[in-house]
Amino acid sequence: PRRKYGMRSLLYIAAAVSLAAPALAFSTVASLPCHPTAKASGTLRSSRLAVPALRMSGGTEPKATQTAEEIHNRQWELNMKNFRASWECDMNWYTRSSDATTTNQDLWLHIPSEERKDVSYAISFSDEDTGIWDGKGLLFAPNGQMKLDLSRAGYNGGPGSGGNCLQFPGLGGQSAPVMNPTAADISPKCGHEINFFYGRSRSMIVALWALDAAGKEPVLRLSSVGIAPFRDGLAEASTREPKVRTCGRPGTGLDMVQAFKGWTGVRDVYTRQVKPEGNVVFTPRPVTFDLDSYTKAPACHRFTDNLIFAGPEVIDGKGPFELIFGCQPADNLYKQLTIAFDGSGTLVDWTLDQFSPNA
Repeated sequence: PRRKYGMRSLLYIAAAVSLAAPALAFSTVASLPCHPTAKASGTLRSSRLAVPALRMSGGTEPKATQTAEEIHNRQWELNMKNFRASWECDMNWYTRSSDATTTNQDLWLHIPSEERKDVSYAISFSDEDTGIWDGKGLLFAPNGQMKLDLSRAGYNGGPGSGGNCLQFPGLGGQSAPVMNPTAADISPKCGHEINFFYGRSRSMIVALWALDAAGKEPVLRLSSVGIAPFRDGLAEASTREPKVRTCGRPGTGLDMVQAFKGWTGVRDVYTRQVKPEGNVVFTPRPVTFDLDSYTKAPACHRFTDNLIFAGPEVIDGKGPFELIFGCQPADNLYKQLTIAFDGSGTLVDWTLDQFSPNA
């Protein structure tokens, strides 16, 4: 029987869904705790925004500000557009083993520790306000299956809740709002699920950090990565992308992103904290690809479907940091999502950059 979940349900699907779960059209790998009262502090290393802004693309006429309800409705509509499909793939999980020492710590990311065959997420909507998420082949769900009812009213905790979910045109996911090993209510595992959409493909990366309190001071350590190269099983054969993506420069993650040097694109920003009204609309702006974001990152890893993670594998809670997730779905396109955290480990904003070669 189908289940309905309230605001405080913890769901374990392909990853566990956040407390704001009643309308998620996807699932992550671990329970992502909500911190609705967390306040931002500290200074970000990057200065992408002079002041916090909330972006909302779409609509018939440009507006300087948006209400929380308008933003909520737009996020729900993007959620429907992004995720509506019958997604199918074989999913690989990479899990850090106990022998991942300082000398071989990267080896666990080269060979999958588990392969899940015939994973499917059937996501459908009966009208503009309700839908069903039907997952099979899931790692943490009972018997590998689970169904969820989706609704506009409950999506991401409702208007103005500051939930964990984000939607851009062609990108959607969810994030842990706090990543600080010293936080009193930090989950044993926390992380991010990011989905890059292109045509009828959905490239999903799930990255989980586990609390490690064995040393003198606790840290969050990257412990699991899930990679799902979804394709829409309902798409016509002429529009369905091959299961194996062939674009992209061969080699490591750094080899791949070096090909984007000189590329330009457009930047869009979305923030979690939403006021009842008067939320400033972020105006998309031009941006140039920054190779230093990858070469100077503590780690840069490449996965199937041209998925990239760049950032710290170990988070100590002692300063601001950024996590970068990227995907090259075509020869002339690279999508980059940067998740910024302040000095307290509180999520500040999500920034989507979409790059193409110069004409």
